[in-house]
Amino acid sequence: MSAISPESEPRALSSARTEAVAAAMLARIIPVLLFRFALDLAYVFYVAPAFTADPITPMRLNLSAERYVLSIALVVIATMIVPFTKRNLSGISYMAAMMFLYVPMTSMIGFNTQLPIEPTLITLFAIVVSLVFVNTPLVPLLPLARNGERRAILLSAACITIFIGWSLYSGAAGNVTFDPDKMYDFRESNSTLLDVGAWSYIGLWAEKIFNPLLFAIALYHRNKVMILLSLAIQVYFFAITQHRIHLFAPVLVFMMYLLYSRRIELASIYLYSAIATVALLGIVLLFNFDEAASVLLRRSLYVAPSVTIDWISYFDGANKIFWTDRYLFGRPPTEWTGVDIPYFIGHEKFPDKPFAMSVGMVGAGYSQAGLWGVALYAAILGTIINFLNRLIRRGIPVYIAAAILIGPIRTAWADSDLLTTLLSHGIVVGILVLAVLGRLDRNQTQTR
Repeated sequence: MSAISPESEPRALSSARTEAVAAAMLARIIPVLLFRFALDLAYVFYVAPAFTADPITPMRLNLSAERYVLSIALVVIATMIVPFTKRNLSGISYMAAMMFLYVPMTSMIGFNTQLPIEPTLITLFAIVVSLVFVNTPLVPLLPLARNGERRAILLSAACITIFIGWSLYSGAAGNVTFDPDKMYDFRESNSTLLDVGAWSYIGLWAEKIFNPLLFAIALYHRNKVMILLSLAIQVYFFAITQHRIHLFAPVLVFMMYLLYSRRIELASIYLYSAIATVALLGIVLLFNFDEAASVLLRRSLYVAPSVTIDWISYFDGANKIFWTDRYLFGRPPTEWTGVDIPYFIGHEKFPDKPFAMSVGMVGAGYSQAGLWGVALYAAILGTIINFLNRLIRRGIPVYIAAAILIGPIRTAWADSDLLTTLLSHGIVVGILVLAVLGRLDRNQTQTR
């Protein structure tokens, strides 16, 4: 048996560390690439053939080997820098950005050379800037409440009760349907009844923050009565609003419960998602489930990156807004003052049918101030995630934080202006209620 000389020990240790780092990096990159390849199959065999001529979000095939290889390289670069930890919100937050915006966007530009590459690079820029601020503590911490669970439950229950009372008083409770063909008509009429002034915010907070929080706490303590009650309330919210996202909210909370209570690596989620995507694609092609495929494949994965590309492409050659659409602060009005920007972009895209073409923070930030706007929005979101991570380090269960805030954070990346998401979709309210909640008695979650 040969002895290792003292001079060779440092080199051996360095080599072992390098190999370990390389193995860990491959364990991240391979699942993400498998997810990307699953998206590629879905794009080539369903999305592009079905939506080539779509007037709003057309999906076309214009192949180039160089562009495809570049798109794969962009996936690898992002995967190497985003966190995969479960100890705080960073890992799950950037997984939402990757799965619902960035990776599908790379798939689109990889198969369509007519699409500009700049929006993908700008999205990567937003990820990098936000990561800088995730690791930079800027905002002082709120004091955590002691024994705050009861107060958080009472606060949530009060908000939910008030909104249910408003739904009864306004008449929306008597105007419900479970017929999919009538869903949009009932949604519009009930929105007129429910979304009046401050009631629109109270309703959104009850639906997206307070009731999911009660469901998350119930799962944490395995309280069956509280679980059933919060599920029933969430179904009621769907009935009066006709927004299917309210039915998905308990599913998302339960997924976070499983993720953080079991030894499941975040990289594995990409692998499971790849398998699910390929399986769904096979079922769609075999049984012609076009409506389900349109929602589960195109709508959930490709519309957000497509809209982001459209917004950036339009405002690349147009005057930036600089927030004069809503906030003048003493400045003179501009061509954008009083303009509903999502409806304006929708009209530009499809003049014959008025609709709002909402976009996530990358497209919205670029429309406001170009790269500076994207950097500002990314810095704000990164600061928020940093703040939440420090609250988690002080005792808030990471599962509870993820359960109520991963939905709004995903919305910020993919679907809505960041400033709207902070208030309307409840990120600010979620942070405050987490500070009220504080530590829970039983810490059953396991993180890695």
